[in-house]
Amino acid sequence: MIEEWKNEPDLVKFTYKGYRCEVKRHPTLKHLCGYVYFDINKPKQKNLIDEMGKKENVWNIDLDVHGGITWGPQYGETNCIGFDCAHWGDLAPGVLETYRDMTNMLIEIGEHDKAKEWHDLCSNSSVYKSRDVYRNVAFVKKELRKVVNQLIVLEDKDES
Repeated sequence: MIEEWKNEPDLVKFTYKGYRCEVKRHPTLKHLCGYVYFDINKPKQKNLIDEMGKKENVWNIDLDVHGGITWGPQYGETNCIGFDCAHWGDLAPGVLETYRDMTNMLIEIGEHDKAKEWHDLCSNSSVYKSRDVYRNVAFVKKELRKVVNQLIVLEDKDES
């Protein structure tokens, strides 16, 4: 449901298996992002984030999560990795609001032809299609738990 996001919080924090996790809403596009924070005072977690920081870019961090890891040490964030839900096939609600606002503004100022052009352009845009899926808080929390479970396996491999 497209309007589901309006009833969800913009920030959810929780701890799972010793990792601090956050679900955050993008301020403009309104899609959700998920972040896992590493406690650098815990040697296993510090070793993992240090190793991830050695990768050439975040896309080389090999974790199975929606859209792949898109945020990490490569961007100066020394204790966190993250992913977003603004990929092909994902619905970013803020984009739809921008479309509606622009169309309505053009109609209000009497630019009906431009409003129709804008509507047609947006309707045919690859930015949003009716098949796109809104990834809700429950989805992002599930993905964060999946990431943490993979990190636990990596911690155990690091020990052996």
